[in-house]
Amino acid sequence: MRPKTVLGVGLIRDCTSAGGILMLVATLVGSCSKSPTQPPFEPVFPAKHGVPAWSATDVVAYVDFGIDCVRGDGSFEIDTSKAGVWLHDVQSSTNRRFLAIGDNPAWSHDGSLIALIQGRSIGVYASDGQARFTISTSGSSASPSWSHDDQYLVWEQPLEDPGIWIAQRDSLIPRRLLGTGGYPQCHPFQPALIYVRSVAGPGSSIVKHWFDASVPETTFAVSLDALTPTYSPDASQICFVARDGATAQRQLYVVKSSGGNPTRLTTSGGIEPSWSPDGLFLTYVRADPSSANSNLNTLCRYRLSTHEIAQLVSAWPSQCGP
Repeated sequence: MRPKTVLGVGLIRDCTSAGGILMLVATLVGSCSKSPTQPPFEPVFPAKHGVPAWSATDVVAYVDFGIDCVRGDGSFEIDTSKAGVWLHDVQSSTNRRFLAIGDNPAWSHDGSLIALIQGRSIGVYASDGQARFTISTSGSSASPSWSHDDQYLVWEQPLEDPGIWIAQRDSLIPRRLLGTGGYPQCHPFQPALIYVRSVAGPGSSIVKHWFDASVPETTFAVSLDALTPTYSPDASQICFVARDGATAQRQLYVVKSSGGNPTRLTTSGGIEPSWSPDGLFLTYVRADPSSANSNLNTLCRYRLSTHEIAQLVSAWPSQCGP
């Protein structure tokens, strides 16, 4: 029998570059042998879920990468029938596949519409899956966010025509709002957004930008390299992701929206947070690429009052063959 070749493909959502681009890293593990060899590097285990978004109707949209087999060397297999955008009903704890193709889901504030990145466009759908409208973009986009009145969509283009863009839902005509900055997130009840601005040296700035350009921006410095900031429903706090100084692992932090010292929330990895509509919980990906633990690299829920962590969506049962 010919030696079997295993191709390991690592799914990594790169939060260090603007927009959280989904990157695919392919690694040839090699052919089977009776003589075991020491791998040249530590295995990297994939995230099974990504980019959750919690709606006002208590439904969490998220991306499932369809991974149903992860081996000890970090290689894995994907079942495309399980991959795509899924909806998790928090009250009934049920899941259903929404669409096969899409990324970065973003709910309108009333929970009736969901925007999805789909190549060089942003598709908007009703909660029953019916297509409503599409915004064509001039490049790859990320981090879509609805304005407070659900009349505008804001997003980031990190590579082609870089900057933060905006389009009105009736005209569907994009225009560049800002030429720099990343991870835009609209204010829940004001015509404004926050975004991350890089600074020289360590740390970053979180900037509040008003849609009315005559209103001055407000900025506060963060001692960490902040990623994916998101407002709490009452806009009193901002949750963001940053690397822990001791371990370099990405964790969740929270800071007052007026600024101040951030408080770390997680210790076992955390990326891509989204607030519950009552502000009592966060859903996020409990990301630890160094661990094969089935409870990690999946969608979890964090209770802010008690710091309790619970798995919100389980990984698929393992389908690894011999």
